[in-house]
Amino acid sequence: MTEDDDARSLISRAAQILRTGGWCQGDYSNYTTGEHCIVGALLAASTVEGQDAAYSRAKTLVRLAIGIYPDTGGSIPRWNDEPGRTVDEVLDALERAARWGMT
Repeated sequence: MTEDDDARSLISRAAQILRTGGWCQGDYSNYTTGEHCIVGALLAASTVEGQDAAYSRAKTLVRLAIGIYPDTGGSIPRWNDEPGRTVDEVLDALERAARWGMT
């Protein structure tokens, strides 16, 4: 498996975590309700030992998918927490990120 394969697998697990546990804003995770923000879901999906490179690559792919580039000053948590953001937009971003890794 390549680093991109590992990252895509992690992104898919993160999307599943959001579908089953729910999505939140303002915190990485709500352990009472089981909800996660996009970064919290990526973190939860990377609990397998040795996933540091895949987690880092997955965050890069998510940044690209949502249009946050190093020189823009944006952040994934800020994007997640933007007022009016929806879970569908977050799941769509994860799907785009997984596809981005296939190119």
